[in-house]
Amino acid sequence: GRAKEWVGDKTDNERLEAEGTADRAKGNAKQFGEHVKDAAEDAGDALR
Repeated sequence: GRAKEWVGDKTDNERLEAEGTADRAKGNAKQFGEHVKDAAEDAGDALR
């Protein structure tokens, strides 16, 4: 993600820069989902 953004910026390639931004956003969303899942599992364990 960051590499695509950087290369896109340095080469003035807006499409590549946008792809990098999208890749980072997808990664952040996936990571957030994993945190939510872990928190739900921890809450379930605490109730047992």
